Amino acid sequence: MQIIFLLLLFFINISYAQSNKSLKDLPLSEIEKTFWVCDYASSNSLLGQGDAVTCSYTFEELKSRKFSGDWSAFLTWWKANKDAEHKKLVAQK
Repeated sequence: MQIIFLLLLFFINISYAQSNKSLKDLPLSEIEKTFWVCDYASSNSLLGQGDAVTCSYTFEELKSRKFSGDWSAFLTWWKANKDAEHKKLVAQK
């Protein structure tokens, strides 16, 4: 299961890198999807260095765009949505 999520991260990263787009060019919905994949994967195992970097940048972009950098607002949102979002990912496998 984790391999599927890491492959998803890899292909998201490669596809946008190849098209010369940065995270700032992605729609917020894609940033959120990637964030939840990262959150689930990192909750279940240790990420590799490349995946950890991708996830870190994704988190920062999400926090900046959705919450104007407000850590408390992000944390409240994350706590309220984590279980449901993780269940969605498990159901998709």
